[in-house]
Amino acid sequence: MAIEKVRPEMDLNIGRDFDRFSSMLDRFFDDAMRAGPWATRQFTPQVDVSETKTHYLYEVSLPGMKKEDITINVDDNLLTISGERKFEEEKKEEGQYHLVENRYGSFERTLTLPRNAMLDSVDATYENGILTISVEKDQQGPGRQIEIK
Repeated sequence: MAIEKVRPEMDLNIGRDFDRFSSMLDRFFDDAMRAGPWATRQFTPQVDVSETKTHYLYEVSLPGMKKEDITINVDDNLLTISGERKFEEEKKEEGQYHLVENRYGSFERTLTLPRNAMLDSVDATYENGILTISVEKDQQGPGRQIEIK
């Protein structure tokens, strides 16, 4: 087997061709999943989880939704966020959609809360497409030493 040096201009062409091919495959499979009988009409929102000294913070990305379309439940140390983002297609005489990359449909996301999360102190706010859920921590912690009397 002979080793052949690759010219720099070949590398650029291969990269561009690969990007075009990859993009074409992405479009093909995305369209097939949306149109096929297996299409679930669901999406999964992205969640960022952070922690302060006193709270756990969950930031859920739900752009374009109304807070009335979002439901939050806490049960048995599980935080469940659900709802539906509806596709509202305007009928325009001048044009039509050529590409729709946003996901629409129903969603449900369940996260396990830490053991020291206080389930009776959960607050939620929704602003600029971000749902922020704040869960207070039990400062004594789940495992504590019991004094014998």
